[in-house]
Amino acid sequence: MKVVICLCLIAMTVAIKNYTCPNNTKIEGFPRKFTWIGYDWTLLTFQIFSNECINKRDVIVTTYEVGDFEAFIMTSIKNISCLPIEIYKKFPKLLIYDANNCAVEKVTHENFKNLIKLKDLKLNRNYISSIDNDSFKDLENLRELFLNDNQIQEIDHQIFKPLKNLRHLQLDNNKISFIEKKAFKHLLKLEHILIGRNFLKTLNDEHFKSNKKLITIWLENNDILVLNSTMFDHLANLKYIDLKYNVCIDDYYIEGDFVKMRKLIENDCKHFEKY
Repeated sequence: MKVVICLCLIAMTVAIKNYTCPNNTKIEGFPRKFTWIGYDWTLLTFQIFSNECINKRDVIVTTYEVGDFEAFIMTSIKNISCLPIEIYKKFPKLLIYDANNCAVEKVTHENFKNLIKLKDLKLNRNYISSIDNDSFKDLENLRELFLNDNQIQEIDHQIFKPLKNLRHLQLDNNKISFIEKKAFKHLLKLEHILIGRNFLKTLNDEHFKSNKKLITIWLENNDILVLNSTMFDHLANLKYIDLKYNVCIDDYYIEGDFVKMRKLIENDCKHFEKY
């Protein structure tokens, strides 16, 4: 099958197949209605739009080799509960992987195996409740990870260990009630972390001990009862903390003012019962 590319755009349609997870979870078996191949922010992009099936002959293009693509986008596909495996065989040069607003429930190492160049991973707005500890083991060059708006309940200390170059981590709007104290230990370049709108009751001094490049921390809308007022003292680059709507902080504080925030933490973060 020959595919003609006009400027930077192609569109192809194949027979509809409805399922929640293909029997063949390799990339060739994955859903789409049509694909778009072109340039998005200067990156050569392969995009899956909807719920039909890619097969090998449909992804042959005359201008580009499949392996040249730098961005893989699979968004808003609500009948997909798993991500493809062995994607590296077709897209070894990926820099961006976007699978937001689907129905993905679980993340494993096979989903991201050998994607060693990947810099940006968006898995937000899914139903992810399970992340294998080795899921991100090959993603040492990852800089941004979006896991917000999922069903995650706990963060194990092994999950983020390989992500030595991560700058931005979003975990907000999950169901997180527990984060192991060394979960962020290896994120030495982390600058921004969002953990708001969860169910955290406490944070240990160890949680951000290694993250000396942190600039912003978002912890709003949790259930934090106790917070050590000195736990952020070693973070010389810290410019913003959002702690509003926690038990330990009165909701009248001025967000973003770290000096006043420190005073409020000292005065208001005590052991007391939630009303």
